[in-house]
Amino acid sequence: MEPSLYVVKIEDGYFSELLFGLISSPLWQSITSLLIIFLQALIINRIGIKNKINKEFGLLPGAMYALFVCMIPTTYALTPLLIANTFIILSLQSIFTTYNKKEVSKAIFYSGFFASIASILYFPFLYFFFITTIGLMIMRSFTFRERIQHLIGWLIPYILIYVWHFWIDYPNIIIPNYFTNQYALLNIGMITSLKAGVFSILAGLLVFYFLIKYISFSSKKDITVQKKIDIFY
Repeated sequence: MEPSLYVVKIEDGYFSELLFGLISSPLWQSITSLLIIFLQALIINRIGIKNKINKEFGLLPGAMYALFVCMIPTTYALTPLLIANTFIILSLQSIFTTYNKKEVSKAIFYSGFFASIASILYFPFLYFFFITTIGLMIMRSFTFRERIQHLIGWLIPYILIYVWHFWIDYPNIIIPNYFTNQYALLNIGMITSLKAGVFSILAGLLVFYFLIKYISFSSKKDITVQKKIDIFY
């Protein structure tokens, strides 16, 4: 299959426009996407091993992630969504490091900061504000001061990108665009092909399977690992 070129859309914002302007060759975009998937798989394996989520110190979680990503053409090509996934994984890793520790200001800040960058690249990830907040509430007694630190982590990337857009007189400020285009928060995409329908059914069956297996996944685990599994769910 020939490497596909991702064409930056106006709603992707200046950050994506600049990034994909540096990698404009279909071949190099494909190579870059494979390297990103490999890096993401390594981070996932590190999270699994360091947090003792797996019974055995294997590389299966990262391998399964890479397999599922590569099964769907729209996810293994170099897109803002694929790049944003990296920052979501880093955000989850930061959340996991906050359990039963006193000095966690940096981790709490980064949990919001990384997720915020992901939402700038792919705006529907703005929903992760609620997920990161709930995750921190699961991991610790989430104090008011820590909530402010988390909120600041979320706000700083948006403030910086807004100021930069204003400074260079970029005509498409990121926030208004995303409420009116195909990536809008309340926009629900329709399944338009048989292949997409099959993948959607398989994904739904996997989610259903994981919901059924929740008890067995979390049983025989200590409280720390149970909390982290709860965040994944």
